[in-house]
Amino acid sequence: SARRPRWALAMGLYLLGIFMGAIDTGIVTPARTIISDDLGVSEQLGIWMITIYTLAYAASIPVMGKLADRYGRKPIYLLSIALFGIGSLLCGLSQDVGSFEMLIIARAIQAIGGGGILPIATAEFGTSVPPEKRGMALGLVGGVYGVANIFGSSAGSLILNIFGSHNWQYIFY
Repeated sequence: SARRPRWALAMGLYLLGIFMGAIDTGIVTPARTIISDDLGVSEQLGIWMITIYTLAYAASIPVMGKLADRYGRKPIYLLSIALFGIGSLLCGLSQDVGSFEMLIIARAIQAIGGGGILPIATAEFGTSVPPEKRGMALGLVGGVYGVANIFGSSAGSLILNIFGSHNWQYIFY
């Protein structure tokens, strides 16, 4: 019974990481036009702030999973969280700098970090959670990921309403 709270706490932290990485897939959607206008890029070019995140996120999942197999889950998970945080900070700062290029590079950094969270958390659930709870744990991974994707656009809209539509940097902070 002393073991259960330990894996339950770890599961909660991993699910929070999954939520954080997945929410950023859609959080930019309501601000895309505003960001494009503020940074002086066309709508066609502006879509890359969403596309680059999706591409880098998907591409980083197998790479970060392999790195976790080679160097251990904990260091790669911590690296993933750090990359996500640094990328998020740089995304927000791109408004102050007024650079679309910085935003795109920062979104890629953010996505590489976010993409490292998912496979490590899933692998950790597969080995750390007792077998009788494993199905529930892996179901929670899918559920949290799905809810975060759906919630992203609403969260982005809420943040823009609170801070003002031209203070879009706060969706990244």
